[in-house]
Amino acid sequence: MPDERSAVEYYMNETKLTDGRSLRDILDERPLESPENGRTEVRRLPVVPQQRILPPDDYFYPAGELIAMEYNITGCMGRGISGNAEIDPSLLTTSVLYTNVLTGEAITLRIDELPLGAKRVEVGCFYFISNPLLYYYCASIEDEAVTWHLIESFQMGKLLRCSLKQNILYSYHYIPVADKKILSRLRRRLEDYLRLCGKAQ
Repeated sequence: MPDERSAVEYYMNETKLTDGRSLRDILDERPLESPENGRTEVRRLPVVPQQRILPPDDYFYPAGELIAMEYNITGCMGRGISGNAEIDPSLLTTSVLYTNVLTGEAITLRIDELPLGAKRVEVGCFYFISNPLLYYYCASIEDEAVTWHLIESFQMGKLLRCSLKQNILYSYHYIPVADKKILSRLRRRLEDYLRLCGKAQ
């Protein structure tokens, strides 16, 4: 399973079994008992009889026979949120105290407001921003406008993809992707997206 929370939700809901259930259905059938606060336990949930699974794609794991689900569960304190609107939990983060060590000036910012990326992005490269985790491809730069392909974005347990234009002024928020395994996945994601849009080359 992927590490990012919304991505896990997507694959749990969209991976189907031969009997019509999803991975989420299997997990929901057996209530979880929370470990003590701060303690992590490994849980194993056998699937009887074993089922063939069909994920929505093979970016994280292939289709095959499922005999059990194994996962880590950690006990922690939390506060329930209820209301008439859904909010992706990845948006709820604490602020960061950002201190200039040369001047001593300190300001408080959200993590997504920190200038962590490159001063200028390059065409043909992949970038990401966090909170929530989004992966982009820089398709073109014309004058001061960057054309982005958002190729991997999981929000509210759904996979969202699109193209957009943005002033290059905001490029310092975009961090270059360096991990070879992630880059390999993103190249395939880009090919799939362009094919869906009828722009495959």
